[in-house]
Amino acid sequence: MADLMKPKLILAIVVTYHRPALLHQCLEALFGQRLEPSQRLEVLVVDNACSDTTPQLLEQWRLKEPRLHVLRLRRNGGGAGGFHHGLRWAFCGLESPPDDLWLLDDDTIAEPDALQRLLHCRQAFLAQSSHQPAFVCSRVLWRDGSICEMNIPTPVWDWTRFHAQSSATGPSLVDSCSFVSVLVSRQKVEEAGYPIEDFFIWCDDQEYTRRLSSLGYPGLYDPLSVVIHQTKDNRGVNPSLMKESEVWKYCYGLRNNAYLHRRRGLLWLLYFCYCRIRELFTAPVRWRSKFIMLSWLLHGAIVFRPRVISFDRVALSSSGDTAQ
Repeated sequence: MADLMKPKLILAIVVTYHRPALLHQCLEALFGQRLEPSQRLEVLVVDNACSDTTPQLLEQWRLKEPRLHVLRLRRNGGGAGGFHHGLRWAFCGLESPPDDLWLLDDDTIAEPDALQRLLHCRQAFLAQSSHQPAFVCSRVLWRDGSICEMNIPTPVWDWTRFHAQSSATGPSLVDSCSFVSVLVSRQKVEEAGYPIEDFFIWCDDQEYTRRLSSLGYPGLYDPLSVVIHQTKDNRGVNPSLMKESEVWKYCYGLRNNAYLHRRRGLLWLLYFCYCRIRELFTAPVRWRSKFIMLSWLLHGAIVFRPRVISFDRVALSSSGDTAQ
């Protein structure tokens, strides 16, 4: 009887690194979510060893908001490492594991009903279908209200199967999405394990959500759940638009993507490498940068062996993190 009276617990996991102003806006939006009395939202911020004013900001928030938890990593693990350790903490850092986990970037501003929409979308889907969706993701907009180019989920071939016939407000089937705003059930995490920490940035969300989809059924894209992604520019991952200051990000993307294509098979890998090499030599960056990116591509195609860790209830002390 006590379990029946217990509110449904959703844990939002936000990974942050040196963006305190954006993080503050993100937290304001999260603690302003409109939920039902039977639902409770708590927030975990994964501090990627920030050396700016982020720790002070989080301490101020903790003093006024008891639903905030902070996990400070000993080193910057990037987005991939942050979500990896955040999900592991979720199963051992709370009195009981959450029912759902909501993954967001620290520059994500969620509309007041964004979480409620995700929950309702999944509930409505289950009412009309016998399938359990792998995840539910939001519609990600940029600052001016246009679609955020970097956060468009990948649809499955029959994505219109459960799409509303009379409007564009029904959910669509997708097999991968970004970690800007995605809801995953506790059971799915227990089945799939954790994101690949060794990726550092880029492709970790793509790999993890596809892993979730491979468990039996794709995810859902809910256009009614809206978040704003406050990136500096609204550009997709396009080498022809690359800036010299972004080369380091593309290095991780090339390595990680090459590894993922290697897992699919030799022909997939060869075709991927061929396309990327052609793009690299036309990219508007220095030749030295092009050869550096080429080395990362070859490393991912031949050498890179990241760890894929399955679910376990690892003690927090063994993960090398400190919780507050």
